[in-house]
Order: sequence, then C-alpha cells, then structure tokens
Amino acid sequence: MKKIIKALDVFFNNRTVKYLVVYSIVDGTDDEN
Repeated sequence: MKKIIKALDVFFNNRTVKYLVVYSIVDGTDDEN
C-alpha cells in the first residue's frame, strides 16, 4: 500500500500532471458556455 501512495505522490508532484489536471478542470467548467 505504501508503494502505491509513494507512486501517487510522485505522480501528483509532477508539474506536467498538475497542468493537465488544472487544464482539464478549467476546460470542464468552461464546457457549459
């Protein structure tokens, strides 16, 4: 279980992943218009 948490921690600390997540959230909220 700790290995999974460690992997997720590295995954979410990745700058590219953060931008993709933020972009997808912004893109999703903007979908209404």
